[in-house]
Amino acid sequence: MYQRPQAYLKSNHAIDLIMMDIRLGDGISLDILEQTDINIPVIFTTAYDEYTLKAFKLQSIDYLLKPIDQDELKSALSKYQKIYQSQDKTIITVTDLPTQTSFRYKERYLVKTGNHLMVIRMKEIVYFYR
Repeated sequence: MYQRPQAYLKSNHAIDLIMMDIRLGDGISLDILEQTDINIPVIFTTAYDEYTLKAFKLQSIDYLLKPIDQDELKSALSKYQKIYQSQDKTIITVTDLPTQTSFRYKERYLVKTGNHLMVIRMKEIVYFYR
């Protein structure tokens, strides 16, 4: 059963850290956090710098621009550890991160046309219009 993100975040108190992209397929993740009274730290990832100030007003630990630099990710996780480290939690260490970060662009998009869904390969797309 589908659960709205706000309801999920409110009902799952075992979440220690959220890593969230700013722009989601169905909206802006900052809107979800504004509508949800939670106390969970967030590391935002995005290709856009226009949301920086708003993100830091919403439990943000860090704001990583894509493509994500491995050293910046390690620094963000170290910052999280320093602030939220406790005896009863297992926290990933920066040495546990993979040595290389690979970023892949989307190869295809799922598009709704009327009541149907259609897969379109990226190489077939000239532009997007909404």
